[in-house]
Amino acid sequence: MTMAGKRIELRGLIVSSSEKAADYLSKELPHQNFGDIFHVHTAGEARRYLVENDVDAVLINAPLKDEFGLELAVDIAESNDCGVLIFVKAENYEQVNYRGESSGVLTLARPVNQQLLGQALNFLRVMELKIKRLQEKNRTLQSKIEEIQLINRAKLLLMENLHFSEAQAHRYIEKNAMDRCIKRRDFAESIIMRYQ
Repeated sequence: MTMAGKRIELRGLIVSSSEKAADYLSKELPHQNFGDIFHVHTAGEARRYLVENDVDAVLINAPLKDEFGLELAVDIAESNDCGVLIFVKAENYEQVNYRGESSGVLTLARPVNQQLLGQALNFLRVMELKIKRLQEKNRTLQSKIEEIQLINRAKLLLMENLHFSEAQAHRYIEKNAMDRCIKRRDFAESIIMRYQ
């Protein structure tokens, strides 16, 4: 999968007390563009891993050795920007899904066939890429807001110190930035440094 022409490899964390289940999931993840896949056995290990590492998706095979896994799933979904998928026994599906869905936890009942697993992983991947695009747009908007604030601050300083009107200050910044082949933001910063 690509985002703006770049191939994106996602990072996955598998939390499973069962080696067999972890191996199965590890073999399925690369088909959905997951490159780095890490495996831990307990909720405690998962929490410690996530303190120091970012992942794009967490797959939890419940129950775990130290807790069922739903609390972990909800904690991760509410505190991280990653997809969370929890696998539970069929008889636990309704209860787990009911408690997890409002936090953004995707629940699948075991046994899971390969097609359904592939679709769920694809869904997580698509949602993660969408989140990444939204985060990039957010960063761009934040940068634009900061630029507008800097320019407005510079205009205010020009109005106070050189008695320009707002239109004159705006034109002064635009023209000087263009004449010097620099960004308006950079010229605004130089005005702020000069008059503060």
